[in-house]
Amino acid sequence: DEDWFDVPWLSTLRLRAGYGTAGTQPGAFDAVRTYTNVIGMHGQPGIRSATYGNPKLAPEVSREFEGGFDASLFDNRLSITATAYHQRTDDVLLEKQFPPSNGILATQVVNAGKVQNRGLEVSGEIQLIRREGLIWSLSAGYAYNDNKVLDLAGEPFIIADRFGTRIVEGYPVSGKWERVTIGHDANGFPIASDTAVYIGPSIPPHTGNFGMSVSLGDLLLRANGQFALGHYVNYHTRPYMAFNRTGEEYWRVVLANGGDPNHPEVEKFIARNRIYGDFIEKADWFKLREVVLSYSLPASLAGKVRARSARVVISGQNLLTLTGYSGSDPEVSSTYGTANNLSIGADYFTVPPSRQALLGLSFQF
Repeated sequence: DEDWFDVPWLSTLRLRAGYGTAGTQPGAFDAVRTYTNVIGMHGQPGIRSATYGNPKLAPEVSREFEGGFDASLFDNRLSITATAYHQRTDDVLLEKQFPPSNGILATQVVNAGKVQNRGLEVSGEIQLIRREGLIWSLSAGYAYNDNKVLDLAGEPFIIADRFGTRIVEGYPVSGKWERVTIGHDANGFPIASDTAVYIGPSIPPHTGNFGMSVSLGDLLLRANGQFALGHYVNYHTRPYMAFNRTGEEYWRVVLANGGDPNHPEVEKFIARNRIYGDFIEKADWFKLREVVLSYSLPASLAGKVRARSARVVISGQNLLTLTGYSGSDPEVSSTYGTANNLSIGADYFTVPPSRQALLGLSFQF
């Protein structure tokens, strides 16, 4: 709207910058030592500590700076949005497991350090054809996030779940750490590393999407896909089935060795499956997330049911997945423990996202 802004190919341009602070309050009883009832000797009632409590527990505080721009070009045929951000979170709230010898098995929420997130988000849309009765447009988006634990308040690491997920200073939050095979002994049995090694992040640093839309009269076709790159998934179902001597892979090895479950080759197979880090895989994927075809029925047909308009819709979801991951689906997470805590990047008998086909008829009255 400024008089001095006169660039023929640039329709609009907006620059953005902002700074903000947000906090996360601990739970109502996270700072308080709680107790539970127990039955003692000879059936006598009693109480014991259920959680430690932490009177010094403070809110988690995040501070973020971001800047970017929104632009429309060539008579609004092309639009671009870009945002860069830098976020730092202090006094991060995390569940910590204390030694069982202390007499309390429950985890305790603690302020465990500092975490940094910085990244870039870019999206755009272009109308390749825009004329009466026909509009064809394409869209795309990309996001990159660099996540790092800056400080753990003196802790060497925090184990986040049973699937190799740890929080370690200098590494991404929820990185995958496990022992891996480093060689074999004279009998061909695998030798594991003495300690867990860093394999990769469980949260994808690279994500994005592609989309297409074609409108031809009363007919509309829309499709979009998504991708995630650079992360890892623990395919824990596979070794769990093997060392419990069940599953197709185990029985294939047994049958290949004369049906003897105690054959040395079978024992080597079991030993290999006890080194869990060998089953943490790269989980890059691309999915055709949705395809929708709709047709607006003539007003005369909609009027027969006293509707202003009617539309027939055919859609499909998760129609195609491209990945090198060997499990059922790379886009999985699992739960663990009595509280069903979520574990990102864990495939442990997890039901994958379903493939769906839908046929619908919608009315507007």
